[in-house]
Amino acid sequence: GSLTLAGGDAACHVPLPRMAIPSLTLHVEVAKGSVRPELGGFGNLTLTEWNDKWTAEATIGDATPGDDVYIRLPKLPGVLTAVEELDGERYLAISHRPTLPARGTPQPIDRVAVAWDASGSRAPEAVRRDRALLVALLATPTFQSATVDLVVFRDRPEPPRTFVVRDGKSPELLSHLDGVPYDGGTDLAALDLRKTAAPHGSTEAWLLFTDGLYTLGTGLPAFAGLPVHVIASDSVRDAALQRFLAAATGGLSIDLAVSEPADAARMLADPPATLLRVDARPGTLADVQYRFAPGSGRATVYARVTGSGDVALVYGAGGREVQRVQVPLPSGPPRAGRIIARAWASRMVDELAVFPDRNETAMADLGRRFGLVTPVTSLIVLETVQQYLEHGIEPPASWPEMRQQYLTGLDARKGRERQRLTGKIDRVLGWWRERVSRWEREFRYQENFKWRGQAD
Repeated sequence: GSLTLAGGDAACHVPLPRMAIPSLTLHVEVAKGSVRPELGGFGNLTLTEWNDKWTAEATIGDATPGDDVYIRLPKLPGVLTAVEELDGERYLAISHRPTLPARGTPQPIDRVAVAWDASGSRAPEAVRRDRALLVALLATPTFQSATVDLVVFRDRPEPPRTFVVRDGKSPELLSHLDGVPYDGGTDLAALDLRKTAAPHGSTEAWLLFTDGLYTLGTGLPAFAGLPVHVIASDSVRDAALQRFLAAATGGLSIDLAVSEPADAARMLADPPATLLRVDARPGTLADVQYRFAPGSGRATVYARVTGSGDVALVYGAGGREVQRVQVPLPSGPPRAGRIIARAWASRMVDELAVFPDRNETAMADLGRRFGLVTPVTSLIVLETVQQYLEHGIEPPASWPEMRQQYLTGLDARKGRERQRLTGKIDRVLGWWRERVSRWEREFRYQENFKWRGQAD
């Protein structure tokens, strides 16, 4: 599971079943850093230092866990960086606790655009929660005098309608929303949420109320230049798409299924700082994945390293940059390992899962390479080399003998495949040469030769 972050501390909670287990093996592996991990809970595990890792392992028979396993990393420094190498690729991890400037009184919003999903998949209770949030938001000092451009959309967006908020209220806006019919399909890709395409040139942000479910078409809405705050209320929704849209634009992802409208309104009125982007010189990083959950206190970055140089973590609030932090990449040869690579691959799967049908092959490849459960792969228990070869899954590095047998068997299989392919090519070339020789053959006939067929 993911680390729970709070200021200078981090922790991982590993739940265990509360039932009798004939045999239970616990293995904990933590990449070595500047902080020694602490273990607690079930198992009485003790960490030992081994190469570039902290490891602990125990096998318990006839056990009934009475507690879970907890791994703590206390008093982390402000920034942690690590690079590991796996199969010729280098993978980077950064954990950073920003010290952001004090937040002053939020500036009033002059103009905001609201994209309102009115498709048939919206649940009435979710619409009521969305409306309650909008009422609470307009009552905040930030929005109490704003102009609202409303875009209702289904398979395509309707023309925008403009409403003015006076003293924190806009009965005309609410009356219009109360009369909106909810029917038809959804095509989010038809939405244009860019600054240049906003209903008005002074628009400062988009508020997107949607369940994120496609019933028509596929693809992302166009977005650039404005933060998009995504509000989720439906119990059935595409949470991965909603989080992706918010993170990609520097906006917030609000879950009204677990947050009260008043609390969500306060967060939207005074957005906390987020990690807007990671800047690096071209050719330094590839496939960058980053996350900074409000309230966690730490940002995490994973990427493939393709060059050298520093990277910059750019923090901002409401889509505006407030701080830029330079982080140098670790120097020297990277250590071998797969912990960072698997964390990076897991984040990549989260992004690809936004459109699982389109990215099925890529997710399956990541699942096989890094031993991950993905939306298109499942957990499989393999015990013999032949089973690993049959499914094309490489045994873990913790089983070096079986891993070597797998690689030997894989080389033999590739050799047989090359022979089969070479033999097929040779047969086709033989047929082609025979055909060419027939066409090149010269036939001679006697002078005045005439062919005469049989009479009917």
